[in-house]
Amino acid sequence: MQLTAVFVETGDGYLAFVEELQNLSTRGTTLEEARTRLYDVIHEQFEQNRELAEGTLSLSHLPFRKEPLILANA
Repeated sequence: MQLTAVFVETGDGYLAFVEELQNLSTRGTTLEEARTRLYDVIHEQFEQNRELAEGTLSLSHLPFRKEPLILANA
């Protein structure tokens, strides 16, 4: 799976977001800074989602299993 990063040049730097991920964006004064921050924001969002899922699952007291999910082009 490939995602699409979008960088919009503004008067004070760059706005960065990923087309396929809602409500996730960042800014940087340079293109490189915006790119780096975008990777960081994506990583942080995935970590927060994992922690939220872990908390919800542990409160449910129901059996569950976890396994890797690899998204590949068909």
